[in-house]
Amino acid sequence: MKIYILILTLSWIYSTSYAQLITIYDNDGYTNVRKKPSIESTIIGKVIEGQVLSISPSDDENGNLGWSNVWFQEKPLDKHLHYLKSERVTASGYIHKSRISYLSELPEVTPVHANANKLIFKDEQSAITFEVRPAQQSNEGYADLYLISIKNSSGTYNLPMEAMAGLRDIHIEQVKVYRGKKKEKFITATGADGSDSYEIAWCLKNNKLFSMTVMQTIP
Repeated sequence: MKIYILILTLSWIYSTSYAQLITIYDNDGYTNVRKKPSIESTIIGKVIEGQVLSISPSDDENGNLGWSNVWFQEKPLDKHLHYLKSERVTASGYIHKSRISYLSELPEVTPVHANANKLIFKDEQSAITFEVRPAQQSNEGYADLYLISIKNSSGTYNLPMEAMAGLRDIHIEQVKVYRGKKKEKFITATGADGSDSYEIAWCLKNNKLFSMTVMQTIP
């Protein structure tokens, strides 16, 4: 079954060897995306805090001081959903670097339990369980995503099935959890479907899924 590029966030149909995943922080709760690297350039979209997007692979080649070239979803699919879900990249634009935070530079939550099928990440705020199960129709040892849950003093929340369905060959050893600047959590994972590989990012806010992003990558 083919993965249809879903989102935060969460999929996108461009390719990048090593996606540099980012989110944004702004006093207004969102930041504008501009057509060109200038404060006077036309606004072509906006990105909300908690959405995950990617730096364009060609960003370093542009030499745009103070600005980063990003791929983003103009209109996340929040209709009929309780979270933002990106489905196809629709635009390339520029965000001022002062608004950008790289997920890889946020504090990482380390797992307190790990085996071939389950990881448990725990800090003073919550415990996140990430679990995979062997794919039913595979003899290759592939694993499908089975469960993501977050537990804290408010209770336990399981991510909805539509935020996990169809995500195949999850590499559990590459799963990461990052702590955001406003107590949100970002979970990243990689998977594959045949010759296609992809990277997934979920953002959890207030004990619930806020966004999901899936990006196709080059194997």
